[in-house]
Amino acid sequence: MRWFFLFLPVFLFSCESENESYGDGFDFDDATSNLNNFVKNWNVNQLKEANEELASAEPGSLAAKDAVKKVARFERRIALGDYFSFKTPADLPLSLQWKNGLDEPEDSDPAAKKGGAFRYFVSSFPPTLRPFGPSSNSGMRGELYDDVQLGLVALNRLNSSVVPATAKEWAHGPNKRTWYFRLHEDAAYSDDVEVKARDFVLSACLR
Repeated sequence: MRWFFLFLPVFLFSCESENESYGDGFDFDDATSNLNNFVKNWNVNQLKEANEELASAEPGSLAAKDAVKKVARFERRIALGDYFSFKTPADLPLSLQWKNGLDEPEDSDPAAKKGGAFRYFVSSFPPTLRPFGPSSNSGMRGELYDDVQLGLVALNRLNSSVVPATAKEWAHGPNKRTWYFRLHEDAAYSDDVEVKARDFVLSACLR
């Protein structure tokens, strides 16, 4: 699977090893380049190992058949190119059929009053406020992140169909492996900063 990003309202491992750090600040271009190189080198090494397994396996054996499949899989992945690639709207396949999920039923009580504030309490302070890293997967994770943060799309709670979240539309490519997303023009964080495609790249790099 690859990631495609359009720096418009369209959004189509750690980037460093554990003993490395970025120092002060974060360089977006370096981060994406580092991760692309990491993924590329990893796949090349896996292909090399698969070819070695194939060479040492007895012809016609189960091990040989498995090795042939592994070789084909990694050759196919390498042929796809970079893990992250950045495109323009002109690069989009013309055959995309965009969906928006607006024909799905509303999954909340129609009598519920929209808006307002929801107040809740917890018995103890969470061990960390980080969304990932040590102690991040605590019993408070749902309240802190999973129940309040929006992904690109969400699931309707009535029928598990796909509905909009930060993306207003989505489509899959002809190979059914590549997905494209158009972000809501008014998607923003709690401080009113606009949500951009590169934010999703940054999230993947940090994880």
